[in-house]
This record gives sequence, structure tokens and C-alpha cells, in this order.
Amino acid sequence: AYRARRKLDPSRPFYPWYYQILRRLCFNFVRDRRRHRQKLQEQQSWLVDGLSGRLPRPDREAVRGELRRKLEEAIDQLPPHEREVFVLKEFEDLRYKDIAQLAGIPMGTVMSRLYSARRRLANQLEEWR
Repeated sequence: AYRARRKLDPSRPFYPWYYQILRRLCFNFVRDRRRHRQKLQEQQSWLVDGLSGRLPRPDREAVRGELRRKLEEAIDQLPPHEREVFVLKEFEDLRYKDIAQLAGIPMGTVMSRLYSARRRLANQLEEWR
């Protein structure tokens, strides 16, 4: 951001401009290292908690760990553009409008990518049942 500060238009909001720089760096990191699990490990999995709540305690922990691993694998397999929208919506709890502005895409594209990501994840998790 410091190197690109001359490209910043003072009449436009700072955060979307800054986010684009961070977004590109993140995509490069994912592409080069193929490691994007840290964020998911820090978050509680809403899916795992819901699915494993009916089992006895020892079994619940085993199922929770397995489901978490499978969910992380499934999210890692999403195309980067779908993964970005999914993580921003489900883990960062951003609104469609905010995601569209941050990613620099139309809101309809956000909805389409989110739908596609959820569908892929549902299909993947259904295969593991």
C-alpha cells in the first residue's frame, strides 16, 4: 500500500482500495503456497457443531474433528473466487453489498459465486455421508 500510495484517489474510499491490495496478496499466497487453513482453524465450524450435537460426548468429539477436517478439505478445493466470497460471507459475516465492493464485482456475481460454492460444498459433504 505504501508503494502504491500515489495511485490512491483521495475522492474515493480508502478501505476498498486497500482491500484490493490485500486481496491480490492473498491470492498470490494461496496460489504459491496452497496453504489457506489458518483462518478456518481459528473459527468455530457452524456446520460441525450442528451435525455433531446429537451424539454422545466421546463420539461427538471424534465426529467433530473428522467433519472439521472434511469441511476444510472441501473449502480448500473450491475455486479461489468462490472460496473468497464464501469465507467473506460465512466467516466474516459480511453483507452481499460489502463483499461486492471489496471484491470489485457486481452483487449478482457475489450471489452466484456464493450459491455455487454452497452447492459444491453440499455435494462434497453429501458424498462423505
